[in-house]
Amino acid sequence: MDRLGDVLRRWLAEFGDAASSSALFQGWSDVVGPELAAHTLPVEVERGRLIVAADHPGWVQLLRTREPAILRRLGRSHGALGIARIVTVLRDPIE
Repeated sequence: MDRLGDVLRRWLAEFGDAASSSALFQGWSDVVGPELAAHTLPVEVERGRLIVAADHPGWVQLLRTREPAILRRLGRSHGALGIARIVTVLRDPIE
């Protein structure tokens, strides 16, 4: 019979990143504020990069301008994800 600690370590190794990413996606407004969150959407966390979609070039620029502050907040609230860079992509309006 496995010990609970061993089971939890295996679960976190397998699903921890997905759970942390999910928490980030759900709390995106808390990280960037409601106005920016209304026009941007986190898409994926991959190898230290957070990929974010924006619905207009102006929001892409604002996200880039605020990147250092956002990265600091992400480090405090979602440090386990190891996000060091934000990559923005332009897409159709976010619904």
